[in-house]
Amino acid sequence: MNGILSNLPGILLALLAFGLLIMLHELGHLVAAKRGGVKVEEFWIGMGPVLWSHTFGETRYCLRLLPIGGACVMEGEDGESESEHSFGKAKLRRRMLIVVAGALMNFIVGFLIVCFVLQPNAPNGGYIISTLEAVQPESTAAGALEPGDTVLKVDGYHILERGDFDTALARGKDSSYEIVVKRDGKRV
Repeated sequence: MNGILSNLPGILLALLAFGLLIMLHELGHLVAAKRGGVKVEEFWIGMGPVLWSHTFGETRYCLRLLPIGGACVMEGEDGESESEHSFGKAKLRRRMLIVVAGALMNFIVGFLIVCFVLQPNAPNGGYIISTLEAVQPESTAAGALEPGDTVLKVDGYHILERGDFDTALARGKDSSYEIVVKRDGKRV
């Protein structure tokens, strides 16, 4: 029980992030449907009891208790509506766009997250870099590497993040490596 409580902030943050992704996914369906002339009866984020509800135009918007799940309920999704504004009466191309719009929003969000993480104008060139905080005095690298060195290559293998460094060392055929680092703004 103590382990769950110590991880509670991370769990809540993950649930909120997941809820945000779902909201953006469903928002993709909503925008595509409304732009395509399809009536959206209800749009909700979350599951469980309704915390907030309001009708704007022809659509009822809801926020529910649990930040998992959501829905964009369109008229005629089940094919039983005769209205010209129903999902079932929309042209095939429009229906395909509405269905794909949710996944497209997920791709756009993923792309924006990658752009934010890589930040091409960042001082490190836009990558999550592998900079040494310390070098153990008893290690074989103690004479060659210094704290603050940014590892760029190991045996010709480009290092863009910390995990690449481990991969490069694992690829080595012996215990000797040719390492290129950035030290004081210069390649060494």
